[in-house]
This record gives sequence, structure tokens and C-alpha cells, in this order.
Amino acid sequence: MEMIKVVGNEVMKDFNIGKYPVTQQEYEAVMGYNPSCFIGNSDNPVESVNWYEAIMYCNKLSEQEGLPLYYNITDIIKEKNNITSATVTILGGAGYRLPMDEEWVYAAEGGNKSKGYIYSGSDDIDEVAWYSENSKFITHPVGLKQPNELGIYDMTGNVWEWTGTEAEGSVYYVRGGSYEDLEYECEIDNCYTDDADYGNE
Repeated sequence: MEMIKVVGNEVMKDFNIGKYPVTQQEYEAVMGYNPSCFIGNSDNPVESVNWYEAIMYCNKLSEQEGLPLYYNITDIIKEKNNITSATVTILGGAGYRLPMDEEWVYAAEGGNKSKGYIYSGSDDIDEVAWYSENSKFITHPVGLKQPNELGIYDMTGNVWEWTGTEAEGSVYYVRGGSYEDLEYECEIDNCYTDDADYGNE
């Protein structure tokens, strides 16, 4: 996975974040299956992944690369490949993890190179995102649109992105909008939540 280093600020440490959303090919190579609805191009972002499955992917990728795990995941309940429930505690290792909500926003805004755009990389959503007006209601291969100021692609549109920040109970913040959302839903400032067992697109 290609990573971008994001230089922090007075309240946030430096962190790394993926240059592109996780693709179907990357997810299947680690997890052994592809849950996506839009099959046909392995460079499309993986979708229909719930929060539990997203952090399981992080842990398995860490294991493959010999990195200390960030999450401890126990009491896993599955329906076929889908994790519907689990007990999660933070180990805090240096392995892969989901960005915290404030980290996601900071990276989407362009970090210390931010130009204050409405969307991640532009005030013109068509330059940076696949959304309801141009997607034909399907996902598209990552990296086809313009990146943001840090060189990160698809933080606006294409698929919703989980964060590691819990809103309440087993409900987590999601960001960025998707191929089927309207312009305002894809704005960086817009924040939504989903249950951890929801297979987010």
C-alpha cells in the first residue's frame, strides 16, 4: 500500500495515510475474499466493508508486514465472511489503523498545504470526485481524478471512508461521500455516522 506522510500541527502528531483508497485487489490479497458489489475492475475501491472488517484488514496487513498490531479483536461473530460483532481494544502498536476523524479531515483538507477547498483538492467537485452527477451510479478505479494538495486521491466521492473515531456505542464516523451522493454530502465538513456492522459503500 502506497502511503503519504502527513505533517501534523500544534495539536496533531505526524501520521501516514494511504495515497489511494484500498482497492479490491489489495483487500482480496489480504482477506482472501472480495465483498464488493461492483466487481469487474480490481482497481476499483473495495466497498461493502463494515467497520469490523476494515480494522481486521488493518491487522492482517500489519501481520503480513511484520508490524505490531494496533487493534486486539476478540469475540468475533460472523455470518459467512461478514463480521457482525466483535470486542475491540486498542493495543496502540505501530501497525496499520483507520485514521481518527480529525486526522481524516486534516488530510482531506490538504494538511499544512491546505488551500481551503470545499472538497478534497478543489472547489470544483468534478475535478476530484465520482459522485451522483458523474459516476453513473457505479464506483470507478482509484486515482483517476485530481489529487488533493498532499497528493492523496479520492478522499471526496467514490466510496465512503471509515474513521477510527467512535461517535457512541458501536457507531463510528464516516467521511467523504460516495458515487451515489449529492455534492453537499461530499463536502469535507460533512460528517455522518454508521453502525460498525453496516457494510458501508
